Amino acid sequence: MLPKTPQDSYNNEIHTMKIREYITKNIWVVSWLACLFIFSVSALMPTDSPTPGKEWQLDKIIHFLFFIVLTVIPFAFFPIRKWAFFCTGIIPIWGFTLEYMQKNISGREFSPEDMIANNAGFLFGIICGIVLRMIQRLNRQKGTES
Repeated sequence: MLPKTPQDSYNNEIHTMKIREYITKNIWVVSWLACLFIFSVSALMPTDSPTPGKEWQLDKIIHFLFFIVLTVIPFAFFPIRKWAFFCTGIIPIWGFTLEYMQKNISGREFSPEDMIANNAGFLFGIICGIVLRMIQRLNRQKGTES
């Protein structure tokens, strides 16, 4: 249907922008949930016996990086601030629960070092999320001043 007046055309553009914005923001939510799922499955899969050495160091780095991502996505990109804080806040609890559940899985063990890496990633992710939110706010303010 063609717009009848310039106002109709403007309303259609606004509607289209809102849909794009909604989809973009939901992509972050879907991405975050996918990351949670992937990490949960990989953390709870039985493995052969754990091997110390370079794999041990790589494991801690992966834990650190993954928890940064899991913290930054909701903190910086979720559209509703209450949900952003809630989803960010459950990350350490979720990490501890997964680590604790590994006690009962073949080839896995409860690792305090993993928990330290998880929480260090969480704290670094909070810092990154705060910086990203501040940048977003500054960009929005610059856009409204122009």
